[in-house]
Amino acid sequence: MKSSREILAELLSSALIEQDDKNEEEQPAKPDKPAKRSTSDFPVLNFKTDNSLAQGRPPNSVRDSREMAADPGRAKQLLSNLGASASGGDWNDQIASLFNSASGHDDFGDLQSGEATNVSNETKDKVGVMVPVSGTYLSQDPRATYFFIRSLYTAGINSGVLSISAGDQRKIRLEKLEGKTGFIFYKGKAKSFNP
Repeated sequence: MKSSREILAELLSSALIEQDDKNEEEQPAKPDKPAKRSTSDFPVLNFKTDNSLAQGRPPNSVRDSREMAADPGRAKQLLSNLGASASGGDWNDQIASLFNSASGHDDFGDLQSGEATNVSNETKDKVGVMVPVSGTYLSQDPRATYFFIRSLYTAGINSGVLSISAGDQRKIRLEKLEGKTGFIFYKGKAKSFNP
């Protein structure tokens, strides 16, 4: 004959097993993480870059947007005015999303002449985001165009819309594409996208 202690232990044990079975049934299956894309998944961009527009003081014509981008509260306002938001996991997807959402704004849509896209370099060891711009704006005031695009990125960082690690933020560069009306964001040293 079983003691009351043994009976109680069996009851508790079977109750715990039943509870574990119920918990396993109730748990939804975790979705698989998407496979990490490689640089070979993106179109190759074989243009050299130029960082000369980043040097020196920005023109007065972009002072307001730079000041707004530097202040987190005003950065949110700037992005809200442009209808800009970001999604995606990788830094490059977030930047492309930010620029593509802002292109719906009348003024910014005139500046950006197409969709911001992920690209890779000639050796396929770096990924970047190409932002095509209107040749009219670029030829009229290339430095203002550069700093306005840089301000949108800065506003995304300072507002928290872009969730890019501090380490990646320090490595991300914006440079003009030589021979093409556009700019590229990429991680690396100056002029190192296609050396």
